[in-house]
Amino acid sequence: MDGLTFMEIVYFIFPLIIASAVPLTLVATGALYSERSGVVNIALEGIMLMGAYVGSVTIKTLESSGVSPLLNLFTALIFGLFIGYVLYLLVQVLLNKIGKLSLFEHIAIRIGSYVILAVFSTLLMYFVLNASSQNVQVALVGLLVGAIVGIGFSLFHAYASINMKANQIISATALNMFAPAFAIFINRTFSANGTQKVTIQGSYRIREVPFFSDIPIIGDLFFKAAYLSTYLGIVIFIVAVVVLYKTKFGLRLRSCGENPHAADSLGINIYKIRYSGVMVSGALAGMGGVIFVLSFAANFNATVSGFGFLALAVLIFGNWKPKRIILAALFFASMRVIANTYSVIPALKNLNLDGEIYSMLPYVATLVVLAFVSKNSAAPLAAGEPFDPGKR
Repeated sequence: MDGLTFMEIVYFIFPLIIASAVPLTLVATGALYSERSGVVNIALEGIMLMGAYVGSVTIKTLESSGVSPLLNLFTALIFGLFIGYVLYLLVQVLLNKIGKLSLFEHIAIRIGSYVILAVFSTLLMYFVLNASSQNVQVALVGLLVGAIVGIGFSLFHAYASINMKANQIISATALNMFAPAFAIFINRTFSANGTQKVTIQGSYRIREVPFFSDIPIIGDLFFKAAYLSTYLGIVIFIVAVVVLYKTKFGLRLRSCGENPHAADSLGINIYKIRYSGVMVSGALAGMGGVIFVLSFAANFNATVSGFGFLALAVLIFGNWKPKRIILAALFFASMRVIANTYSVIPALKNLNLDGEIYSMLPYVATLVVLAFVSKNSAAPLAAGEPFDPGKR
C-alpha cells in the first residue's frame, strides 16, 4: 500500500469508517430506546455477541445448504410487516392532516391501509428475495435471526430490571459475562473441528452500485467497495428514529423514561412500554452483531471487539440525540479505522510507533471524550430507576 496518494487513501479508508459507524449507530440507537423507556442496558456487548454467534452459524449453514423458498417467504413476511408499518406511519400523518373523517372512517382506513401495505410489502420482498443473489438472501436471514436472538437474550435483562426491580447494572453485567462463555462452550462442544471460530465463506461486499457509482467523488466514497450490511443498517436506523420521534409509541416510550408516574396517571402501561424498549434495543444490538461479522470479521471468534461498550460511549457522547449519535459514531469509527490502517497513512507510519499504541487509540479517545462531555449529560431522568406505582 506504499505510494498511495491522499485521495486513494481517502477512498480506501472512508468505506471502512462508514462500515464501522453503522453497527455503532445501530446499537447506540438500541440503547437509546432502552434508556428512553427508563431501563439502562449496558448488556449490549453480550447481546451483540449472542446475535453475532447465532447469526454466523445460520449464515454458515445457509451458505452450504442454500435458502429454501419457504424460508424466503418467512423472511419476506417479517420484513414486509415491518416495511408495511413504516408506510402506514406515513398514512397516519396524512390522515391527521385531513381531520374531517368520522371515527369509523379513520379506523377503517387505518386498518385497511395497513393490511394492504403489509401484503404489498411482503409480496414485493418475496419477489425481490427470489430474484436476488444468495448473498442478499443469506444476509437478510442472518439479520433476522440476529434480531430474534437479541430480543430473546434481552428479555432476561428486562425481567430482572422491570419485574424483579434488580440493579440494572449488575443484571446487564451478568449477561455480558455469560454471553462469551456460552458461545465458546457451545461452539467448541458441537462444532466439527472443536474450535470457537465460525467461519463465513461468502463475500458480502458490493463492488459497486450501478449508476450511483458513476457520480464523481460521491460514487467512489459511498457506492464502491461498500458492504451490503451498511445499506441495510442505514435504512433500519432511519426507521428506528422515525418510530421513536414521530409515533404515539415513541412518545409514550420517551415519557416513561422522563416521568413514569405521570405517564402511569394517563393510563400508559409502564411495564409493557419498558419491555418494548428493552426488546427493541435487543433486536438492534443483535442485528448490529451480525452486521459486525458481515462487515469485518468474515468469521465469529467469540468477540465483537468492544463494539457494545463503544456504542454506549456513542450514546453518551451523542447526548441521547440521534443526530449527535451519528456524529459520535463517525468519530469513534474513524479512531478505530485509523488504529487498524495506520500503516497506509504515511504521516502515521513514519512515526514508527508500536502497533499496540494505535490499537489503544479508540479506547483512549473514548475516555478523553467522555471526561469532557459527561458533565453535560442529558440522560432520561428516570433511567435506571425501577418503577414503583406506589411512589410519587
